[in-house]
Amino acid sequence: MMPAKWRLFCDRAFMFGGAQSVLWAAAGELCELARGYSARPNVGANVTHSRYTESLHGRTVAAMGKRQTKQDVRERFGTAVKFRREALGLTQEDLAEKAGIHRTYLSDVERGTRNLSLVNIEKLAAALSVSMSEMFLLVEKQT
Repeated sequence: MMPAKWRLFCDRAFMFGGAQSVLWAAAGELCELARGYSARPNVGANVTHSRYTESLHGRTVAAMGKRQTKQDVRERFGTAVKFRREALGLTQEDLAEKAGIHRTYLSDVERGTRNLSLVNIEKLAAALSVSMSEMFLLVEKQT
């Protein structure tokens, strides 16, 4: 069993030593002797990465993938509402008052951060003087 102070020293040398560094060469040999095996399974590899995050690599790379080019349906709906509102010459406050919703809610809808219910879609469509089906046609045209 390796004493605690050796274990701490070896862990620090393992984390901070590079494959080409003099520190690693000296510390690595001592640690290998103390542990009885090689502490460097992959020579030249990023040791911290391979030691701690190997199991996370695939999911992390997948999550960092390119953003989808197609907008979310909420963003497309919000853009359709904004275009129709601007075509009518209404401000967000005017449209919100006409639809009976709060102005900050309308702002969130136009930015695509709200998931609207059918009730609010109906209110917005009526305030914009279009039917709900016409509203959804405007959304579909953006795809």
